Amino acid sequence: MIYKSHHIELYINGQQVEFEDSQDLDIRFNNVLFDPTKISSNQAEYSFEFELPCTPTNNKIFEYANNLSKLNKFHSRYDGELYADGTLIFKGSVTLNSISNKHYNINLVS
Repeated sequence: MIYKSHHIELYINGQQVEFEDSQDLDIRFNNVLFDPTKISSNQAEYSFEFELPCTPTNNKIFEYANNLSKLNKFHSRYDGELYADGTLIFKGSVTLNSISNKHYNINLVS
């Protein structure tokens, strides 16, 4: 059955992140199976960049990367699991790309 809205849960390093509004959350994936311009085959899956709010819980998960004096905050990889309606749909790494307007900009990468 197809639903208009889904219950989304994202766990980073085993801790559930907080969303501003899960109804407005837009997580899209890109899956590269074969690139005809290259001789070798490769497989990669990644999400397009999306935002998480800088809440106390999310700040703790990202080891307080919102602090300007924190070093190497954009070089860390975190374990991530994404669930939709209780079903695991992604398991891989989470990368922190930037911090702007009180939000973390992240990607899910496999």
